[in-house]
Amino acid sequence: MRSETEQGLFGGGHELIPDEAPIALYRGQNSFVSIACILGGIALVLVEIYLVQQVLDGQIRGKMAMIPWLMPILIAFFLFRGIANLLNPVTVAVYPHGFAYQRGKHLDFCTWERITTFCSHRKCMSNTMHTFKYWVTRDDGAVFTFLSSRLNNVEELAGTIWAHIRDRLLAPALEAFNAGERVEFGPIAIDRSGLIYRGEHLTWDRIDEAHADAEGDFVVKKRGKTYAWCELSTARIPNFWVFQELLDVQFGAS
Repeated sequence: MRSETEQGLFGGGHELIPDEAPIALYRGQNSFVSIACILGGIALVLVEIYLVQQVLDGQIRGKMAMIPWLMPILIAFFLFRGIANLLNPVTVAVYPHGFAYQRGKHLDFCTWERITTFCSHRKCMSNTMHTFKYWVTRDDGAVFTFLSSRLNNVEELAGTIWAHIRDRLLAPALEAFNAGERVEFGPIAIDRSGLIYRGEHLTWDRIDEAHADAEGDFVVKKRGKTYAWCELSTARIPNFWVFQELLDVQFGAS
């Protein structure tokens, strides 16, 4: 049997996958890390049982008594991450004309020209674990998801995908925007005069700031107001990076 570099990672597994090595390869965490996550989750379950008993016996009181109620979140994180990556690993291989996506035993291939939407949600809060989620939709409705908890270097992968599809997705949106048309991005829209959200049109001269914050929300504030006129998860804005480029065009011109 030929090696990955001789035949390609998925040689013979899909008619669109070339019989050659991929340009880039992205895998999930190795099995040892997955097992360590599972064992860590089990250890935390034992700690949780002990702490609950201490609370019931009155040995832990006050604010410390809240710890057992918060630990299930951490337990679920370790167990899910370990079990999912061990039993249903994700591998993505990038080729010149698209990417191969394998999850468990399921193998599929998506060419660059068939991608219709590119979505993202990035949480980069200080003193917490950063989480990144990206997903693309193919023209037949198939969705390919790339999570930082399932793949290494997922930001690099997202950048690679974006580099291949940016011009094609941006061109029609930019043309419509420059022509003065309204460009829709799910629940929010943009045109030459401002942003439209929940039926309200906010002109550019009334906007104080518009940006994606560290929690992964797109926030718009009116001039002279402290509250947000719009606070919308970027996960709900299809092709958010296209939307962001149109904002950059507008603010660069103003």
